[in-house]
Amino acid sequence: MPSKMSLFNKELMLQMGRSTGWISVIYLLGLLFVLPIRILLILYSDSDNFLYYQSRNNLFQYDYEIQVFLIAIAPVILAVFLFRFLHVKQAADLMHSLPLKRERIFHHYALTGMVLLILPVAIVTGIVYIMHFTYDLGSLFTIHDLLYWSGTIIVITLLLYIASVFVGIMTGISVVQAVLAYVFLFFPIGITVLLSYNLKILLYGFPGDF
Repeated sequence: MPSKMSLFNKELMLQMGRSTGWISVIYLLGLLFVLPIRILLILYSDSDNFLYYQSRNNLFQYDYEIQVFLIAIAPVILAVFLFRFLHVKQAADLMHSLPLKRERIFHHYALTGMVLLILPVAIVTGIVYIMHFTYDLGSLFTIHDLLYWSGTIIVITLLLYIASVFVGIMTGISVVQAVLAYVFLFFPIGITVLLSYNLKILLYGFPGDF
């Protein structure tokens, strides 16, 4: 009977979890602090604080700066550490000596990184979903707000992660990968703002502020 190799190599995925799982854990702890723990603090704080958060429009306004920091840093750092073996000769030789095609190795690493980013958001979403019905938090946010929050974070983090992986494949140094990843992502925004600002000066009536 011919042997059949599994699509997923369990040992390889465990090794990736041990080497980069700490980033996902820190990401999870950060999200727990900015949403579930923050909501509990609001519930058991003074009424003025509760009324203040009742006027908020979405869940991104709960510790907004910390959320932006986590969303911007976690996927790039994860991609840097996950694909660091490409930039270290001994690690690259060891990885490519395994009886696996390079295509499969890349798919294992890329998909594992996506899981490590999505899993913390899913866990926090589940906790907040339970809290919504347990503590009757309808006055603070709705289920639609929660799904919008989780969906937006997943899309943005996966975009940052995929861009960082792409840059990591093209570069040979981890530090350069992190820097060029942000340049690759924010260059279109910067050049668009620069063009709009200059066109506003050169063309009469051009809506540069739009």
